[in-house]
Amino acid sequence: MEASGAQVVDTKRGGQVTYHGKGQLVGYPILHLRQLARHDRTLTPRGYIPALESVLANTLLAFGVQAVGRSDEGSDLAGVWIDGEKVAAIGVQISKGVTTHGFALNVT
Repeated sequence: MEASGAQVVDTKRGGQVTYHGKGQLVGYPILHLRQLARHDRTLTPRGYIPALESVLANTLLAFGVQAVGRSDEGSDLAGVWIDGEKVAAIGVQISKGVTTHGFALNVT
C-alpha cells in the first residue's frame, strides 16, 4: 500500500476496508435526520441510504451517465452501480440522529 502512496488508517467506522484516493469525489454529509424526518418522513435512518444513492445516481445522470442505487433493486448492499460495476461506495454512521461519514464516488 505505501508503495502506491496510500496509507492505512484505523477508524471507528464500521465495515471492512475503505479506499479514498485519486479519481474519487468524497463527501461526508452531516445531517440531523431526526429534525429532517419531521418534514420528510422518508429521511429516517433506513431511508437515508436510498436517498443518498438517489442523489448520487441523479448527479451522474446530469452528466449523461445512467446509474442505479442497489436499494432501488431491492438489495441490502449500499452503493451506486453502472452496468454491474460499483461506481460509488456508501458508508454511513448515525449517532444521536446525526449522520457522519458518507460516500466515495469514482469519477475517473
